[in-house]
Amino acid sequence: MLKNIKLAKDIAPDSYQSIGKIIEHNAQHYGTTTALKFEDESYTYSEFNQTVNKYANYLLQKGIKNGETVIAYIENRPELLFLITACAKIGAVISLINPNQKGKVLTHSMELAKSNHFFIGEELVSFFEEVKHSLSGSLSHKYYWVSDQQKTDCPQNYTTLKTDLEHITTENPITTQNIKSHQVYAYVFTSGTTGLPKASRQTHRKWLSTYYWFGKVNMNLGSKDVMYVPLPFYHTNALIVGWPTALAAPCTMVMRRKFSVTHFWEDVKKYHVTAFIYIGELCRYLLNAPETSLDKNHSIKKLWAMACGQIFGTNLKNVLTLKTFLNFMVLPMVMLDLPTRLILIVPLDGLPKILKL
Repeated sequence: MLKNIKLAKDIAPDSYQSIGKIIEHNAQHYGTTTALKFEDESYTYSEFNQTVNKYANYLLQKGIKNGETVIAYIENRPELLFLITACAKIGAVISLINPNQKGKVLTHSMELAKSNHFFIGEELVSFFEEVKHSLSGSLSHKYYWVSDQQKTDCPQNYTTLKTDLEHITTENPITTQNIKSHQVYAYVFTSGTTGLPKASRQTHRKWLSTYYWFGKVNMNLGSKDVMYVPLPFYHTNALIVGWPTALAAPCTMVMRRKFSVTHFWEDVKKYHVTAFIYIGELCRYLLNAPETSLDKNHSIKKLWAMACGQIFGTNLKNVLTLKTFLNFMVLPMVMLDLPTRLILIVPLDGLPKILKL
């Protein structure tokens, strides 16, 4: 543990540490372990890395360079995670557009990204088409159609990503070795509750910090664990807390298109979930749902959350809600407060502890 605490504290901004290197390490050493499950899809760490490499080498082939931005307007599914990781491997920055954005708000977020490359999910093409021609510099834009359930055909003037990827190499791109931890790999947008959404810069260093603190130091997940992440990867809880924690084990991560109270316990049973990540009112929704036979007949052992208040006291409601949920579930809890960089741990067999990052 002390070694991992030191690693977490000593991530130098100019060090050649990155998300891509973690992915490649897991593929090399834990290649046959299942990395990702989504609906009926499944990828081992080796398969995940190979798929990401196709995306990364394709982006390079399209002339996308270190520091360049691409836009992803895709629902929460594996293709989004492949694109995020591919951009991280080549030094590009992915602008993660909330798929709930439409019209004026969508235009605003896409204009902020200042990109010529638009990866649009099949399920969202109709909404993008409504704003496409209002975007600045549209004559130089390139559009990539990211198929989903293939219920529609690829629109005119779009490139079918799935078809283009078929003959792309699965070799690790050499660019990964040159990525430094201070580099930005993603823009994540605020929810826009106090105005139009604002973009926050996500660096490899921030991601690596939670990889070590949550994954290696606190959560103690193992290769047999299955972590349920029903949260969106266009927000930080899934992107920089849930995902790196799973990779640190490394264990299986279950991705879901949208959180569902109705299907929560069904998913827990289907995937043999042992841990999950919580945010906001999620636990209250589950507590208020009608009781079922699956409520206590489950395999979950751990859950944790990332709080966003200035101090833990401002999140007292969430803490109490979670404690109620813990009494119901009989589980330990970990919460991270970003502004103060404090971690609150509520164990099963002792007093709560607060650690400083």
